[in-house]
Amino acid sequence: MKPKFFLYLLFALSIFSSCEPDNNSNSTVDKEASRIRGNIYTQMQVGYYWTDKLPANVDTTANVSPEQFFYSLLYTALDRWSFFATQDQLNDLENGIFYGHGIMFTYDEYANIRVGYVYKNTQAYKSGIRRGWTLKKINDQNVYSYAQLDELIGEGKTKVTNKFLFIDNTGGEQTINIEKESITINPILADTILQMGSKKIGYMALESFLGNNIEEKLDEIFRKK
Repeated sequence: MKPKFFLYLLFALSIFSSCEPDNNSNSTVDKEASRIRGNIYTQMQVGYYWTDKLPANVDTTANVSPEQFFYSLLYTALDRWSFFATQDQLNDLENGIFYGHGIMFTYDEYANIRVGYVYKNTQAYKSGIRRGWTLKKINDQNVYSYAQLDELIGEGKTKVTNKFLFIDNTGGEQTINIEKESITINPILADTILQMGSKKIGYMALESFLGNNIEEKLDEIFRKK
């Protein structure tokens, strides 16, 4: 998905292999996979916000992928921001590119998952999905948490279609099928100058500092009079 409502507390891990196995023996593969899982746990002990919630003992020999291992360590009761990324995915993210439906989700005060933002010029926006809609189901399965939402939406890649059931802002049900696509972030959602009597007040809505030429775009806005 990757991305969720963009007030970022970004914790991304890029996993590298420091050696190439000399053969395809299971023992070599298992040792390398175990080393990677151990590195993930070590990095999280240093950089994770909820370090006190990490398990004291982990099994790095368990036969799970690095991504599955990472998500098994998260403190899901509060953590809605941490995610796993390969180096290629991280490069895309830094350039403001991600693959998904273009919908940012957030919780409301009643713990309902709602649409926080929909990127324009996406299939989701063209389908009529708007801020404030409540998400009920994905592919006919009820959605109660971000962790479940991520699992149901699946990997961030194109040519994947998901079926969403929303409650729109009038209380009506909306079932919409959307295919994932490549989306380029425009991190500046809005900017304007408000005239308040004899004073001018600048307004800007900034989603994140990701994307190409973000500094130039900000400089251009601050030069406005």
